[in-house]
Amino acid sequence: MENNQVDTEHMTTKEKVLIGVTATGLASLIFFGTRILIKKVKTKLKENYDNTHKTTDDLAPETPVQTPAHTKPHTGLPAGNAGPAFPLRFGAKGDQVRQLQLALIRRYGAGILPKSGADGSFGTELEAALMSKGYTLPLQEADYNKITQEKQPAVPAPLVAFDSAAVAKGLYAAISARDFDSSITLLKAIRDTSSYALVSEKLKQYYINGVRQTLVNAMLRTFTESSQNAKVQDVFRNMGLKYNGYQWSLSGFSGFTVSERVQTSKQAIAVTVKTGTVLTLPSNLPLGFFLYSVADWSVVSVDPYDDVRIYIKTSNLKPYQNAK
Repeated sequence: MENNQVDTEHMTTKEKVLIGVTATGLASLIFFGTRILIKKVKTKLKENYDNTHKTTDDLAPETPVQTPAHTKPHTGLPAGNAGPAFPLRFGAKGDQVRQLQLALIRRYGAGILPKSGADGSFGTELEAALMSKGYTLPLQEADYNKITQEKQPAVPAPLVAFDSAAVAKGLYAAISARDFDSSITLLKAIRDTSSYALVSEKLKQYYINGVRQTLVNAMLRTFTESSQNAKVQDVFRNMGLKYNGYQWSLSGFSGFTVSERVQTSKQAIAVTVKTGTVLTLPSNLPLGFFLYSVADWSVVSVDPYDDVRIYIKTSNLKPYQNAK
């Protein structure tokens, strides 16, 4: 027999009992240790499963669930500047909002956004306009597409109050963005030469391509393609402007073009538009800029930035001449 083998034949009874007890205890330790380890693993797996599949019913009662009927007011919502994002919310800015505003103006007229126009900012006026037309806020993509893509006629002129400032602001945004369709739609909202004169004066408050321009020049110099130019000229003719082959005029008989500087040809009587004050003007007095004619009277802008206007007989006017 080798030295590392146990000689059971010469072991005493006490030694045999001791070895048996030791073996039994070791087996029991392994058995129960394994059971405890398996139980811990099962408990951990159950905890992970419960956390992963927890529903809103498992949330603590002090953590409210936001539902469409209980959403927070828009004052805390971030502005939507990062490209197309729906739903479109209060505070959003950019071209996406501008296209929405232009579409509303095309459909309902300039009176739908009289203050902001198409400024590209989702403010209280746009919010009120959408809600007044039955749209739910924040605006979903389907409603946005419905507004911007459907072709519907504009509201008839008698139903929309003409706002020269709003039309000018919308035209400024559309011309600056080179949006021909929106520009034409807004241009068609101008029905006569007197309305044109008011819009053109308001438009000159803005810089288009770095300079102040009349509406005629801004449209024809921006949309230079022959097909676009022809459509623009047709709209101008429909509103009553006259064209002699090289210049546009609000009146075919006055002999003056829009924004041409004029002076008195002789001593004349004039009346202020707002107050009705009667003035006696000397001969050769520089007055300002011709706007339009009504019958044989002309309206002259003495100071366009202070909105000073006078009525004067067209026959008492002549083109401004610098003294030599």
